[in-house]
Amino acid sequence: MAVLRQSRHLGPTAIAFVMVAQQVAGKAVRDGFFLQTHPAADLPRVMMGAAGLGLLVVIATSWVLTRLSPRHATPLLFAVHAGAYAFAAWLAGARPEAAATLTYLHNGALAGTVISAFWSLMNERFDPHAAKRAFGAIGMGAAAGGVVGGLLV
Repeated sequence: MAVLRQSRHLGPTAIAFVMVAQQVAGKAVRDGFFLQTHPAADLPRVMMGAAGLGLLVVIATSWVLTRLSPRHATPLLFAVHAGAYAFAAWLAGARPEAAATLTYLHNGALAGTVISAFWSLMNERFDPHAAKRAFGAIGMGAAAGGVVGGLLV
């Protein structure tokens, strides 16, 4: 019986692991890529741009989460996040400076919001008693993902 309960946590734990590993690695790559293609003097401007864009993303995401529910909106946010990375990877071959700026803005504005949407989905998925057991495993997966993401970079 305990194995069945734990298997219910396996998917969210794996997603949390990959999600946080990607966020940690993505921030390091974002910074390195930007500084490789732009002067360091441009960094404060792109940081402010990412913060401003992040505010708009949070407002839009809040609106979407209330209209669609975390169950339907979170996969869409993950798809947009992945699509932005795919587009930046494609753009890097032709216009590395533009790709670096896009990657910085995208990662700075959306990565934390995607993680927040994931936790909103987890809050919706588990009742309080089940959440008490599940969130420890999911949080451990996220923490391990942070370590692995840092090591990979």
